[in-house]
Amino acid sequence: MKKFKHVILTRFNLGVYDREDADEWMSNRMWMFRATRLSVLSQEEEFEWVICVDYLTPKQYLRDIDIDDRITLTYLHPKDYFKQRYIEEPWVITTRLDNDDLYKPGAIKAIQDCFTEQEIIIDLKYEQYELNTGSYYDSDRPNPNGPFLSLV
Repeated sequence: MKKFKHVILTRFNLGVYDREDADEWMSNRMWMFRATRLSVLSQEEEFEWVICVDYLTPKQYLRDIDIDDRITLTYLHPKDYFKQRYIEEPWVITTRLDNDDLYKPGAIKAIQDCFTEQEIIIDLKYEQYELNTGSYYDSDRPNPNGPFLSLV
């Protein structure tokens, strides 16, 4: 048995249907998700991508999101999802990823290579790429926080 399970967590649109502009927001967000999801799905290491969606999400969006066996859709908040889910492996790596984020090739391997059998925070130094402008910039975060943060 593998020592750990790696779960990528994305809060896709929880609560968005309380907004007046929900349809416009989803249309724009789906465009970004389609443009970035291959960077996750092309990773070679084993993982499960848990995508938390609002229960009011139209079926056409759900079909467009759930395109790979490694994707699990849930209407639950991530903290509630893990309360109801049995995981066989003794350790779990959870990585937060926004629905418009990209992974560089080898990103999941880099996270998993940091795994040790202890509770730790894995916060890789990374560059951010802005899809709209095509520019890269260094995250230069002084404290572990935000997207790409992994917990063991």
